[in-house]
Amino acid sequence: MTELQKSYGTLSDAQLANFVSLGDDRAFDELVVRYLDTISIIARKFSAEGYEHNDFVQEGLVGLLCSCKAFDQNGGASFKKAICRLLLKEDLFR
Repeated sequence: MTELQKSYGTLSDAQLANFVSLGDDRAFDELVVRYLDTISIIARKFSAEGYEHNDFVQEGLVGLLCSCKAFDQNGGASFKKAICRLLLKEDLFR
């Protein structure tokens, strides 16, 4: 493990997404800590229709993982914008 990987809390979201795309589970854990509240808020909008909130959160976590694998650091958008766009636009919760 490199020195960079030891201090996940100091890494940017884009750096963590890159590590996740290489199979780094600890980097994904750090992103979950950072984005679980955002995913939960978005999921809450859809769970009001009688479905389980936790099911939507789980779908959001799958979306987070997919975003890590598809994120292009050179594309200009921040990782946060990319994950929110995926969760809202791709209809993961429908």
